[in-house]
Amino acid sequence: MKVKCNQCGAELKVKPNEIFFSCTYCGSSLYLDASQVSFHYYLAPKIIDGDLKLILSAFLQRKSLKQKIRIEKKEIFYFPFWLLKGGEKGIKLKLAASTAIDEIEKVVIPPAGKLNFFDPENEDIKGKKIVAPGIAYESVKKNMEDEIKKGDFSQIMLLHLPFFLCQYRYAGEKGVFTVLIDAVGGKIFANSFPHVSLEKIDSEFFWAIGITCIIFFMEGLIFKNLLVKVFVYFISAFPLYFLLQYLLRKKR
Repeated sequence: MKVKCNQCGAELKVKPNEIFFSCTYCGSSLYLDASQVSFHYYLAPKIIDGDLKLILSAFLQRKSLKQKIRIEKKEIFYFPFWLLKGGEKGIKLKLAASTAIDEIEKVVIPPAGKLNFFDPENEDIKGKKIVAPGIAYESVKKNMEDEIKKGDFSQIMLLHLPFFLCQYRYAGEKGVFTVLIDAVGGKIFANSFPHVSLEKIDSEFFWAIGITCIIFFMEGLIFKNLLVKVFVYFISAFPLYFLLQYLLRKKR
């Protein structure tokens, strides 16, 4: 099978079932989709596996999950995205393969992130698991047709981003939890997390509830008239409600 290089226009011979290849003339890394040849890039990981426990622990603590964790498994792999680039909207990522954790589409490419030509022999990639694209270019192009026509995006290319698949145990919980950690920016993606039990919520939340009860109790003693009492309760409830909402948001 013969295809043309997107960069230099040279005619290249591609072996059957070969989807990742390089131009023998200009060195560009390319991906052969069912409908076209696309540039193929990757981002190198910035996070090492030794950082994972610290990153995951800090993330869980922000959710009031402060018990010890034990990482059972950690494995780096490269997941494919279609990178739409150009126009006023800059760049946008769309999944190029199916995943149980669709939220990873929200991953962000750092402004300083350098796109490198994909080379299976590169030390960043060699020996690592590479997820092959399963969502065709034409499918993404059809879904983004209006934005492409308006000129919001002028280029579509394949990009493999590194993630850590991390399985861990959380003290006091049965079973193993799974997260994906972006190996470039450190963002965490998961479908589920351990439960927060009441005794593990920070004391400030209990203080807020206690103060609320004391205020209502004192108002009940001071104001005897039922209508006045209801009015005062109503007025007091507003700041207390927003205080509790603020504390709840902190736990998420």
